[in-house]
Amino acid sequence: MAELSGRIFKINNKLALVPILLGDIPPLFGYAAWPGATVTVTCYVQIGIFGEIELSSSATTAADGSFSLSVDVPNPFQGLPVSVAITVTSGVPVYRSGRVPLDSISAGKLNFWILPVPSAGGITAGTISGKLAKVGSLPSGTSLSTNPAGLDVSFSEAVDLVDVWFGIAVRPDTSPNLQSFVDLSLRYLNIVDLLPPFISPTGADIMQEIENGVVGAAGDLNSSVLAMMEKQIVDDDSVSPATAQKFFTQDVSVTFTNIMFADYKWDISATGDTTTVMTATLCIGFPRNPTPGEPIL
Repeated sequence: MAELSGRIFKINNKLALVPILLGDIPPLFGYAAWPGATVTVTCYVQIGIFGEIELSSSATTAADGSFSLSVDVPNPFQGLPVSVAITVTSGVPVYRSGRVPLDSISAGKLNFWILPVPSAGGITAGTISGKLAKVGSLPSGTSLSTNPAGLDVSFSEAVDLVDVWFGIAVRPDTSPNLQSFVDLSLRYLNIVDLLPPFISPTGADIMQEIENGVVGAAGDLNSSVLAMMEKQIVDDDSVSPATAQKFFTQDVSVTFTNIMFADYKWDISATGDTTTVMTATLCIGFPRNPTPGEPIL
């Protein structure tokens, strides 16, 4: 059984990020204890060719932001490789770490600093058009629209003998994959195919292309989100692009807490449309992965 403990802090002054930017050093000021947050440790036990099992335990932070919890791997699995990921929630997920070996963090205090960031900038209609252009080889006449539920897509082919409409949900990614910020999934997929069955592509072919394309679009959209965050910190804080890249890919984790869509409709060919259709609030967390350190008084 391993005992994990530490403290959770909420950053209330953006300048507290400066030591992280300059030298991967924990904030020295501008933060306070975060009581009432839920800290969850998820264990991934590797069972050879059979994959892995997940075990989790949680604790609520005290008035001083402290937490303590036990990680108990059942007897049948003791001695097997165990990695862990830590998440913090306060109504919504506000921090997530990558996976690290359990034995690397079982000694020393685990302290985390979290900065809630209000929405700034956003993803434009043109950016989404560019990312979706490859999904199922969508034709130029494809209609796109956003609404609180997500993104809706519709198009017709073969002189209106094939009508397709589907919806994509865009949600915050809360997994330990810190390179992924948003998760794309199909909300629905409908098709009316009046073509003879011997003519390709069939309705089934089109549906499979769309399902595969959404997966690819997710990777493209996450790359755009990372580039947007890096540009924001370069513009706002006058740091170099290399420093901004290191900050978001090596120093901190980013957890989106909310994704919002405007009501808007446009054509997929409008790749130059600068209308902001997607905004998000997020939290920046340090360190990127749990790292035992000295107790903070």
